[in-house]
Amino acid sequence: MLNKISDLGEFKRIDIIKRGASGRILQLKIIGTKSTIKLDNELQIRQNLGGLRSSLFILEKKEIKLFSLAKEAVMVLVCVKSVQ
Repeated sequence: MLNKISDLGEFKRIDIIKRGASGRILQLKIIGTKSTIKLDNELQIRQNLGGLRSSLFILEKKEIKLFSLAKEAVMVLVCVKSVQ
């Protein structure tokens, strides 16, 4: 893989490009502020998303508003849930 996760910059989103007949993700893109990484096989996907045991999973986006005296910020969490 030419690009590394550490070269992404700030994480923006994950786009699922292709799923197999069973629902497993076969290709996806991880988009950051500095670069985009395309993962083209199940092993790359599982390794780059924390060593998942399978590529049969769903992504769930959650936004959390954070408040401080100076400003308001929104943190976006992407949760990976295995499907059994």
